[in-house]
Amino acid sequence: MRIGIDIDGVLTDLYYFNQFYGQLFCLEQNWPTSFFENGYKVRDMYHWTRTQERKFYQKYYLFYLKSSDFIRPFAVQTIHDLHKYHEIIIITARKNEDIPLIEKKSMEDITEDWLQQNNFEYDSLKFGQDDKTDIILQNDIQLMVEDSPDFFSTIDISIPILCFNEKYNQNVSGRNIYRVYNWMQIESKVCEINNNLLRGYTYE
Repeated sequence: MRIGIDIDGVLTDLYYFNQFYGQLFCLEQNWPTSFFENGYKVRDMYHWTRTQERKFYQKYYLFYLKSSDFIRPFAVQTIHDLHKYHEIIIITARKNEDIPLIEKKSMEDITEDWLQQNNFEYDSLKFGQDDKTDIILQNDIQLMVEDSPDFFSTIDISIPILCFNEKYNQNVSGRNIYRVYNWMQIESKVCEINNNLLRGYTYE
């Protein structure tokens, strides 16, 4: 199969980063530390303005982009195992405009460096906006692993999609959407879906 895999929230635990470092930044700025646990973006979690969010990104986002601390357990090994039999396409909505001003590299270079330094095996890396429909169609993706509620609200493609469980995507449901809780479960579900496709099952 050709498998599309998101980065933030799927390869990494973005929620943990936003929660922990968001709390730390609130303390540093003497801002309220209470947060909305079902928020998706960090500004939604803490009810920040975009200016406040940008200030947070300027201090901590580069650390997140380059750190290995937030990789989900078994993600590297599972993708290594999947890559033996499937084509892996990493698909992300990361944007250059979010890079802190002190960084001279592009988001593409930062992300590619991070994937290689952490031994992720993949065939190609694609950048798009929140609506990844065009990338999925152009690359004939047969299965997608995603977490973003924004993605599920815009996608209109009849392929199986694995929704990586988080507090912010509890309302996501639908035909051919399967909730997964860890990378070992993803590997099992990919095997099941691949076997279904080989038997002629059609996801519509």
